[in-house]
Amino acid sequence: MTDIVRIASPAAPSERIEFFFGQPTDGGPWPALIHVHGHQFPDRPGGRKLADSGYLGQVAAAGVLGIAVSQPGYGGSDGPPDYCGPGTQRAILAVIRHAIDHLHSAPGRIALVGGSRGAIASAIAATDTDLVSALVLSAGFYDFAAGYRDCPVPGIRRNIEAEAGTTAQAFDERSALTKAHKITCPVLIMHGGRDEQFAPAQAEQFAHALAQNGVPVELRIFANEPHVISPGPFFSTTHDFINRHLGTALPTG
Repeated sequence: MTDIVRIASPAAPSERIEFFFGQPTDGGPWPALIHVHGHQFPDRPGGRKLADSGYLGQVAAAGVLGIAVSQPGYGGSDGPPDYCGPGTQRAILAVIRHAIDHLHSAPGRIALVGGSRGAIASAIAATDTDLVSALVLSAGFYDFAAGYRDCPVPGIRRNIEAEAGTTAQAFDERSALTKAHKITCPVLIMHGGRDEQFAPAQAEQFAHALAQNGVPVELRIFANEPHVISPGPFFSTTHDFINRHLGTALPTG
């Protein structure tokens, strides 16, 4: 069974952050897998899309608390969207804290998984907490200024201009590359070799920066995959990584 929660935003208590969760049936505390979606268009269902797929129930059946966050401006989370900016980052951190304080998540056994926009925001959120024990990033870009400059998709550039702006501060707030030294947990970075939005070089550059700062990092470039990596390799690789670092038994087949 999947439940839905809306908690107060740490930035604006009158605003709400929505997330969906599935809990194991045995007593906690449990390890947790917290998923942050990418951009959705034209509809913006937020975390509901993953919840409706049954994935959170599968995670719960494996003894892991499964959570799908709706970014600000998506689903039932109040907005507006800020293209992976401080509001989105604070929302992710608030859900992590709530999972520990109210949903029996085990501190020290939390995996944060983000794709595309979710990867950008999750990477930076992980620089501001010691509660994340495994970080999985897919199809993101980590030098925001370069990502904006080099993106071949005009619509993405327009979204960045509208939601984030193009100031040096806006780029810095959304760039994990310059904050790599603040990440302390193991990191898995995945990217499609045929990504039509963000170059794999961004993943390679970030992995190199993490390694230089002593962060355990694994880089997987899937040569024939586009921006959104196919569910099979995405989930099997993600689950294998989390199982190794959190001692879980998520399905990998």
